[in-house]
Amino acid sequence: MKIAIIGGGASGLFLASLLEGVTLFEGKDRVGKKLLATGNGRCNLSNQQMSLDHFHGNKKLVQEVFSRASQEEVFSHFHLMGLDTLRDDRNRIYPRTLQASTVLNVLRRHAEEKNDIRTGIEVEKVQAKNKGFTLTLEGGEREDYDLVVLATGGKTMPKSGSRGQGYALAKALGHHLRPIFPALVQVKTKDPFLKHLQGVKVEGVLELWINGKKKDQKTGEILITNYGLSGPPVLDLSRQAVEAYLKKEKVDFRFSLLNGMEDLKEAFTYVQERTYQFYPNRLEEFLEGLVHKKFIHVVLKNLNLSPDVRLEDLAYQDLEKFWKILAQYKMEMTGFRKEDQAQITCGGVSGEEIDGRGESLLHPGLFFIGELVDVDGDCGGYNLQWAWSSALSCAKAIKEKEDQKGF
Repeated sequence: MKIAIIGGGASGLFLASLLEGVTLFEGKDRVGKKLLATGNGRCNLSNQQMSLDHFHGNKKLVQEVFSRASQEEVFSHFHLMGLDTLRDDRNRIYPRTLQASTVLNVLRRHAEEKNDIRTGIEVEKVQAKNKGFTLTLEGGEREDYDLVVLATGGKTMPKSGSRGQGYALAKALGHHLRPIFPALVQVKTKDPFLKHLQGVKVEGVLELWINGKKKDQKTGEILITNYGLSGPPVLDLSRQAVEAYLKKEKVDFRFSLLNGMEDLKEAFTYVQERTYQFYPNRLEEFLEGLVHKKFIHVVLKNLNLSPDVRLEDLAYQDLEKFWKILAQYKMEMTGFRKEDQAQITCGGVSGEEIDGRGESLLHPGLFFIGELVDVDGDCGGYNLQWAWSSALSCAKAIKEKEDQKGF
């Protein structure tokens, strides 16, 4: 049985490491380029807290795949390959070496030992026949295969090879795509002080508001940039934010300028009480021990007040504005960074046209795995776990077909 895997990223490489005698096509000169960039170069393999709540898109498909290929079984394969792992204090699972190159080397070695890995070759077309498929390679060469697996990834980090080419191949085969957009991405915001605040970090809660209603919140380090906001809470909220923004909804982010605040209502009460405690103080003096020094300028400019004005001299309505800026600073979303800055692509091949094995319901023998499918996860190892599990589920299905045909 001739089997072709198109795409040498995380899912394609893991699948190849589980099979023998397959041909893997990778358009770039090397496999696994995107894998090297995951987890800030440490490769966040998965997360100990695995649940459907951390996944988006077609959750029914996620559940079916994970029932066939659990996290425990995936890591059993990794450990058999010689890859040791560890867990950090946020339940994220990494290779013990804390190097993404370790994961790539292990996968590549096991894939190359048993299969034909062909790099620098683009697959331009996949055509379904009565039995099997014909692949058209760049240059016009054609090759026939019994089974084909599309593992081309999404559109994020195009320099790594993920340029969205799999979407065109899937559409040409009659599959439908769910709306495609980037996530785990930094957002652009409107604020006159972005250049002044560039590089300032705040540790605390970040709230996401859509059309004037609070939708979600995440806690962590919020980084202010010259274009908007970045940091783990921003990346975690970016999926909802980008999706709403593309629908022309009004999106804004709110956070306290004070470090350590995990509830913005409590932050408001805190600064209110602290004001009365230091009522005779000048504004600049009051703010010095409370917020990053760059925020002092921002607060005073927003209120059009002199740093020498005393708290006790402010009208109550000015005090309320003062408290709100400190406790619930707001930035309106005006866009998001491009695909080369995003970590994942949302949407993709409709999960309603794929079974839990990853097999097409339109063309038996055609499989879809990894980021190409309408499944995406939160930041923290969930997207790689989907890549591993979807590949393992697919590997089981392929072996079942081989057994049925007596190969």
